[in-house]
Order: sequence, then structure tokens, then C-alpha cells
Amino acid sequence: MVINKANRIAQEQELVEKWSWITEGIEDYDTKLNTSIVLDNSYDEMIVSGQASPDFLERLDEEVLSEAPTISTDAGTNLIPRVLFPIIRRVYPTLIANKLVSVQPIQARTGVIYYIQYQFTNTKGGITADDEYTGVIQQGSPAFSTWYTSEKIGPWYATITASELGGDSTVVDCGTEISAFLGGDSAGFTVKRIEVYNNANGNIYTTSMLANSSVAPVWTAGTDTFYNNTSGDIHLRGDSAPWAAGDSVTVFLVYNQENSEDIPEMEFQIGSETVETTERKLKIRWTKEAEQDMRSYHKIDPEAELVKVASMEMNYEIDREIIDKIGDIVPSALTVLHDFTNDSPNTGNNASGNYLDRHRALTQKIYQVSAKIAQYNRLGPASWAVVSPQVGALLQMLPDFKGEISGGSFNVFEAGKLGSGLQVFVDPNRSGAFSNEILLGYKSQNSTYGAGVVYSPYVNWVSGLVTDPNTFTSIRGFFSRYALHKVVRGQWHYGKVTLSNYGI
Repeated sequence: MVINKANRIAQEQELVEKWSWITEGIEDYDTKLNTSIVLDNSYDEMIVSGQASPDFLERLDEEVLSEAPTISTDAGTNLIPRVLFPIIRRVYPTLIANKLVSVQPIQARTGVIYYIQYQFTNTKGGITADDEYTGVIQQGSPAFSTWYTSEKIGPWYATITASELGGDSTVVDCGTEISAFLGGDSAGFTVKRIEVYNNANGNIYTTSMLANSSVAPVWTAGTDTFYNNTSGDIHLRGDSAPWAAGDSVTVFLVYNQENSEDIPEMEFQIGSETVETTERKLKIRWTKEAEQDMRSYHKIDPEAELVKVASMEMNYEIDREIIDKIGDIVPSALTVLHDFTNDSPNTGNNASGNYLDRHRALTQKIYQVSAKIAQYNRLGPASWAVVSPQVGALLQMLPDFKGEISGGSFNVFEAGKLGSGLQVFVDPNRSGAFSNEILLGYKSQNSTYGAGVVYSPYVNWVSGLVTDPNTFTSIRGFFSRYALHKVVRGQWHYGKVTLSNYGI
């Protein structure tokens, strides 16, 4: 395992170094590595297609990139790499995917993406074996188990009746949970004591076990409260016990964790899923007359300019596809409505008479949904928000917003931070019904796998030059291949605030 890890790290470093001549300036290591992988995939495709010479990188120098591209279908001119490499370098590090989701490049048409799973092994304390740590609410288990790692098993609840005071036993049916915890194997399982809490007055009655006999071990206080090894049940009775008829009690079985085989357990797994790429295609065309005029008067190559524009347009669309996919998978439990003008003190925002209180009420709703995301994914609150320019203008009114909402960007851009760390991104093309939605999401700052959606770029490619025999128009094709996939329970990383009556 150590050798494999060392090899992987060495391969990554070699790849980053191979493309450092063009990725220089990318500060985030993961983004630099992912960009290098896409560059390498695209370069391999160029060589296979005869669009780049195999020794292009070996004889690379500044003149190769700064030289004006020669329009030719010959591989030796290296037109495509000299145009496409800078495009990839400029576009990929700025993709919104790097901020919102996990980016895991793949190296073939189909690939494998990964995500982290934390899993409980035992059934205990309300947790069911094989529950995921990040999925207990969705799986029907409690959001938090107080007793999973404790030496206590329980709690169970019972009501004392008059007959128990006369000698009959109240039977606490706990055999099913204990049996599930033991996994059918009682080796090493030793009962230390039984704790009974009187819910009415809070008094505790603790038995001290003197012997772990099969049916009726001897307890102190002269009572017959015991754990039945055969049935797995706890029996409660006793004339001197601190309870009366009608009292409700809470019961725990305390076992010895010392040298026990029955210790609660969690597993760490890397889950994986196979993904298949989709693709986007776009053709660019220009006339010979336009090419001649642009070259003669402006020293501009229209082909290179069109390829750049086509590449950026497709990547802008990919950004919005990612945002739309996240919006589509947000569960109803993490979706709330907010009426900006509902100023009622009891049923609304309690903002009557104070204009800025409406903005604060909206912010409070955002923070509440963010906190609820943390309850469901058990990893952290929302780390980012995507809003329309109009909603961004509302947020900019808040004292705890740091940044500036400008309308000068064509694509999604980072506008600032709300509160202590919620990154706010503005999508200038977020219009219609989507302009009313504040999309919230969590992405781990410490792990590549800490997100609910994975974007997997594969390759960018430009076709050879084709001339229409009828019109002499020049044509090139451009396409991008990638996969976009939601991981298991990935929807619980995202939330949404739908805003109404907020103005224009």
C-alpha cells in the first residue's frame, strides 16, 4: 500500500512538472493537477489524431507558443496545441466546478469516481449496523446516538405495576437489540451492572453483579432484578427498590468493555462508481475573405479567435449545467420559502418599520438552511451560495457581507463572503424562476471527495480544418468530453431558499 501510494504521488508530481510550463501561476495544487491531467489527455488525443507532433513538448520553447499559427492541416505546424493548450490553461482553473463540487478527471471514455463512506458496524444505541455516518437521518436512525460508544446498552423504558411490588417481575424486552449487538456471539460479553432510573424523581437504582450466572445472578439490595442470559431480557422487581406502582423507569445494561470483543466499531471506506462521459459539440466557421482581411489589416487569426470563444462558451455552459444539476437534486427537507415582504412579528420576518431588517431576516433564513445541511450531511454547514445579481444586491446591504457585487462578468464569479465564511457566487445569467433561488452547498476544504456531485473532465479536442467545396468556407469542430455524477446521498450536501417579493 505504501509503495502504491508513493508511486501515485510520484506520477502526479511528474505530470504536474511536465505541464508546469503552462500551469505556472495556478496556486491551488489540486486545480493545477486536474488541469495537467486534462492537458495530458488532450495532448494524447492530438498525437493519435495526427494534430501534433510527438516531439512537440520536447522542443517546446517560447517561440513555439508566441509564433503566429500557420493555417494548415499538417501536424508539423502544431497549430492545434498552440491554440488549445492556452485555452485549457485559461478556462479550467476558472471553472465554477472547482469551487462547488468535487473535480476528479478521468483518463478514458468511462472511468471511476470516488467518494468517502463512514459506516457503523454494530447495532447499538439506536444505530443500525451498516448505517452510514452521513446517512443516519435518511436511514431512519437518530441523528446522534448518545450511547453508541458507551459501555451502556439501551435505553429501554418500562412502567412499574403493582404486581411487581408483590414479587412478580416487569420484563424489559431488550433481547433483540442485545442479540444484534453481539452478532449472535456472546464470547467475552460480561455484564457489569444494571442501571434503573426513576423518571418521576430522577433517582437511580444500580445493581452490582456478583456473579455472571445463567439466569438469576445475585444482586445487592436483596432484589431479584437481573439480566436473563437465555432470553436477553432484563427483569425488574423488588419490594425495596426505589419505585412505586405507576412509575416509569429508564433501564440500561452496562457491560464490561475491558478486553471485550464487543466494542462498537466504525469503518472507513472509499466508495466508487463507474461513470460514462457525455460530450458537447460546437462548429466554428469563417470565410476566406474575412480571414484575409483580418490578417491584412489587424494581424488577427480569426480561426484562433473563434476556437477560444467556442471553448469558453462550452465551459460556461458546463458551469451552469453543474449549478442546474445541484438545484434539481436538492431534497424537499432542505428547501424553504422566504417572503421578503412578510413583516408580521408573529408569523413573518418581524421586520415592520425597518427596511434593513428584511435583509437580516433573509440572511437568518440562509444561515438556518446552512445549519440544517450540516445536520443532514454530518460534515459541515454550507460553504457556498449561488445567487442572481438581484439577490446579490440584497446581500451586499448587510454589514457582515465582505466583497462587491459587480455586473461586469460574463460568467459565474465570486462576489465575496457572507458572515464568517460562506462564499457567495453570482450567476449573471440566473434569470426567471432561477433568479428567485438561493442555492446553498457544502464542499470540504480538506478532501477532494467532500462533495455530493463529481465533475470528471476527460478531454478537449479540435478537429482538423475542413473547407466547404461549394463556398470555400473554413470549418473546424470542437468538443469537450466529461462526466457529471451525484454520489450516494450526495443530495444532502445541498439546500435551497426560494425567495419571493424581493423587488425587481
